[in-house]
Amino acid sequence: MPIVPIATASAASRPKAARSAVATRIVALARKELGKGVREIPDGSNRAPAIRRYETATRGAMFGAPWCAYFVSYIARRAGAPIGPGGAGMGYVPYIRAWAKQTRRWTRTPHAGDLVTFPQHVGIVENVYANHTLTTIEGNAGNAVRRRWRRWSEAMGYVRVARGPAAAPTPVSSPKAPAAPKPPKKGTPTRLVPRITAYPGLRVATGQTISFTSNDSTGDIVRSAWDLDGNGRYDASGDSVDKRYVKPGTYKISLRVTDRAKHTATTTAMVTVKSDHPPVAQLDVSATTLTVGDTLTGDASRSYDPEGRITRYEWDLNGDGNYSADGKKHSVTFDEPGDYNVGLRVTDDDGNQAETHVAIHVNDLPAPVARIACDATTIAAKKSLRCKADTSASPVKLTRLDWDTDGDGAYDRSGSEVRVTFAKAGARTLRLRVADGGGRVAESSVAIAVTNNLPTASLTAPSTVGLRARATFDGLRSSDTDGVIASWEWDLDGDGTYENAGPQPSFVYTAPGTYTVRLRVTDDDGGQATTTATVRVTDAAPTARITLPAHAAVNADLTFDGTTSTDPDGTIAKYEWDLDGNGTYETTGANPVKRYTTTGTRTIRLRVTDDFGATATTSRSLTVTAT
Repeated sequence: MPIVPIATASAASRPKAARSAVATRIVALARKELGKGVREIPDGSNRAPAIRRYETATRGAMFGAPWCAYFVSYIARRAGAPIGPGGAGMGYVPYIRAWAKQTRRWTRTPHAGDLVTFPQHVGIVENVYANHTLTTIEGNAGNAVRRRWRRWSEAMGYVRVARGPAAAPTPVSSPKAPAAPKPPKKGTPTRLVPRITAYPGLRVATGQTISFTSNDSTGDIVRSAWDLDGNGRYDASGDSVDKRYVKPGTYKISLRVTDRAKHTATTTAMVTVKSDHPPVAQLDVSATTLTVGDTLTGDASRSYDPEGRITRYEWDLNGDGNYSADGKKHSVTFDEPGDYNVGLRVTDDDGNQAETHVAIHVNDLPAPVARIACDATTIAAKKSLRCKADTSASPVKLTRLDWDTDGDGAYDRSGSEVRVTFAKAGARTLRLRVADGGGRVAESSVAIAVTNNLPTASLTAPSTVGLRARATFDGLRSSDTDGVIASWEWDLDGDGTYENAGPQPSFVYTAPGTYTVRLRVTDDDGGQATTTATVRVTDAAPTARITLPAHAAVNADLTFDGTTSTDPDGTIAKYEWDLDGNGTYETTGANPVKRYTTTGTRTIRLRVTDDFGATATTSRSLTVTAT
């Protein structure tokens, strides 16, 4: 059953578990570099135009130096996750491990997109399998960018560059290495040339451990065998091996490499183990936690050599892997935040060396703080509001204070204090942007509730109006200080309902009485105001008129007529008669009939009442005769 990689370009093999987008980019970028066939020109020189490109991702990179760390720094930066303090890249593998441990990125379980580290080598994990094998893409592997098949246990550990969930290994039935890498491009050397690298070097004191790393010219090596004590027996194997020499002397180190075609090649190196003890490097620092802009001073005064003297002090206080010679004390100022693994290397008069390191954490400068203090956060439209910057809240000195007073995103004023006036009601945002001497900025905002100034309602109305006469009202004197009157609503009949609209309505009252007229005005921001006036509607009195019978004879039925009575604003609803002159209105109707049995003069009275209760009376004299 073939091995199925965790991360491939096809959708069919994409894992169900979520993967970090950064890890995906790291693998994709590494594969792209692999496809370019990057290799050293000339072979074994650590040089090529593409390799110089990798070096641009690491501060202080040295052209011609081993470039595996430059390669992973370049890929990580391109993927958006630069490694090292301040993201400056790293060119020294032990420092990569130290940085990973300081930043809690160190892990023993690989995932695609991780860095895989060896004593003096580093690469990128491409695929991870459940049988504890993996494939990697490594720079400076066989003098080129190559894909390698490895077991998990070969690595010292892994560096989790990408954050977030990672895919689980894919189960396999049996381990199987991937196909052999493609042969180098035409014109490039194919001869198998092994190389030995040693850390800390080929000259050590008794008791020191040397880490040896195997390299070759083809990248097609399936076995590296070592003779570490010069006895002619290859009794150690692996890309990286360690050896501790407890006896002084000169040892011949042999490396035999075997490729897939079972071709072999050997190379040797000489290790000198001196009988004296190595020096002791002791580094004292002025602080282990600093802030950007602070100066770190390293003191190597307590370093010593048990059997001689220290002749050289070399310093790497900025943690970039590059040492420079100086005296017992050395200082550096940090301009980037991050975790630094600063180092001291001492050399004694026999050429023996020792190193020590101290972890330093550099905090970023405290950020400026923008804070706004206003006299109020609720203000009426067209009223002035004072706001000022609370500079006491910032831990650093503020050199610039800019304001966006109208909420359009543009900072239109400067200074520690502003006065603002808002013409219209609504929600407003006032913003402050501050900057310190280093150009770092901070922003703050405050929400201002601008309230509407209510309008003023004013009406003009007649105080008295006749029944069924047209009354005209005027609301044009109403006003709004921060806008205009948008609507007029009237309750003209006093029933509590605003059923009329417009600034100058009219109305006809059909019933007398006293009416409370109401006007409600609304401005263009929705504010309302009301006012009232009293209108008295009068009912005009009717006119009573009597038409007597033409001839009034005793014992004859006489008909009286009140229909000529009138009402100017209504109708006559009731006729009441006093026909016998006793002062009592005992007869009703518009045309009553009366028989007198005696002659004489009678006073006839009529009282009329209109449809709203107004009355009028009149009287006439009637002479009743015998015939």
